[in-house]
Amino acid sequence: MTAIRLGRFEDDGWRTRKDGSRFWANVIVTPLQDHSGGARGFVQITRDTPEKRSAEQELVKRSAELEAANKELESFSYSVSHDLRAPLRGIGGFSQALDEDYASILDVTGRNYLARIRAGTRRMGMLIDDLVNLARVSRAEVYREKVDLTSLASDFTLSPSTAIPLLTFSVTDGIFHAGTRSPIGRGRMEQRVILLIEDNPDDEALTLRALKKNNIRNEVVVARDGVEALDYLFGTGLHAGRDLSAMPHVILLDLKLSKMDGFEVLERIRSSELTKLLPVVILTTSNEDQDRIRRYGPGANSFVRKLVEFDKFIEAVRQLGLYWLIFNEAAPVPRRP
Repeated sequence: MTAIRLGRFEDDGWRTRKDGSRFWANVIVTPLQDHSGGARGFVQITRDTPEKRSAEQELVKRSAELEAANKELESFSYSVSHDLRAPLRGIGGFSQALDEDYASILDVTGRNYLARIRAGTRRMGMLIDDLVNLARVSRAEVYREKVDLTSLASDFTLSPSTAIPLLTFSVTDGIFHAGTRSPIGRGRMEQRVILLIEDNPDDEALTLRALKKNNIRNEVVVARDGVEALDYLFGTGLHAGRDLSAMPHVILLDLKLSKMDGFEVLERIRSSELTKLLPVVILTTSNEDQDRIRRYGPGANSFVRKLVEFDKFIEAVRQLGLYWLIFNEAAPVPRRP
């Protein structure tokens, strides 16, 4: 019927010879028409095409190998983006802490050594970024086009160096922020608690230091794995009996956690009526596009990269605290049934 309707039918598939052996063949069926245009019969041409079948199988095999290689490359990029930055960030952050807190007892040589350590961590951080970007480019579809390298080089050398301006503000001594009045009407002021979910001791210490450096004195509750975080939020396990009317004002969530990863924690937070409106800020070392899509998919409010350069991370935490702890008005905590 297809051959009559279209005037021709073609198919590739397995066929059986008279001796019962199977072979891969190309079959073309063409209808024969009479003078009135009706079908008188059909002509079928069957061609044994082992080379074509072999080529198709080889193509399928190579495609599978390429897909597997790309998955390995994605896994490698993810590992590089997360695991290599973590110790590097610790080296850079704590060396900066030494420089800031103990500079008075270090001689010129000691301060020079610290400066070299920090410069080395910055260079290594740039190399990691470049490696991850190279891996991302190699996974993308490639298009051939003509590129004016002379124009690119001219733009780079002639254009002045620019930077994206960050929000700046001045702080006056003697100003205190006590929070907003409790909507429950108990006559007390709400303490804006930060829930930090982080299983890396170095990152925990550096995040707390960044908060302290920015004069963010809010109470910080630290959960060191995903299960402990959910116990705190829902008043179970070690936190059984906790007053659930006192919820954190913002949650700082690391992605790579033990026992339960950050994505699962975020999904649990968003699936509960009690916690679905809590602001969640992702702290991560990864800048992979797939991670970004997954972060916002389950409902993260924003994300902050845990940069190797500790001074940049301090600035990011400053702006994070400015918005989520001062400007943002928290949603009311739902009453438990």
